[in-house]
Amino acid sequence: LVTALLDPKPGERILDACAGLGGKTGHAAQRMENRGEITAWDKDKEKLSILASEMERLGISMVETGERDLLEPPGPWLHNRFDRVLLDAPCTGLGVLRRNPEARWNRCREDIPRLAAIQSRMLFHAADLVKPGGRLVYAVCSCQARENEAVIQAFLEQREEFSVIAPPIPSPGSSAGINHDQPAPENSASPVPKHLISDRGFLKTYPDTPSMDGFFAVAMDRKTE
Repeated sequence: LVTALLDPKPGERILDACAGLGGKTGHAAQRMENRGEITAWDKDKEKLSILASEMERLGISMVETGERDLLEPPGPWLHNRFDRVLLDAPCTGLGVLRRNPEARWNRCREDIPRLAAIQSRMLFHAADLVKPGGRLVYAVCSCQARENEAVIQAFLEQREEFSVIAPPIPSPGSSAGINHDQPAPENSASPVPKHLISDRGFLKTYPDTPSMDGFFAVAMDRKTE
């Protein structure tokens, strides 16, 4: 679902800013038919090594890995470089406790504001890398509002060149946006089920739904200059 929000196209230049083991990286490459460029960053060298091995196993040749922590501001030569940027940010992981119940013993109340500050900083850095007319997707496996809506609200208040795009997702550069007065019809084509999208255009899932985890994601397009 998160890769569907990113909506990568063949021939584009994509950044997976916190790629981890590369599940979304591989899915994006599949949607792009292995045509274009995907840069996969992570601060964990071991994860990147596994990611590279997985891409080789899958026959994907378009992925280049790089050891990088997006808490540090990227150099200006990287600004406006990518058609689409995916930031699956570090979070409390409270939305996936069903599958990782032991994680509850590794979390405390103070983790939420601490991680929200990290998420916000990384989001602002990721935004600098998106081309005018491009797309930025923010995602976390948490249902906590301070890691979700609050992070996005603060970002949009300061980066007015970005706006939330709700499914059906238009192509980057389109002037289409959210129209709360005229919601998309039930039979409209959308890569994401309509019932998972909030009235603000956010993808929100919860672990009380069969076969789902608690997750939040939002697609934001950057205005053309």
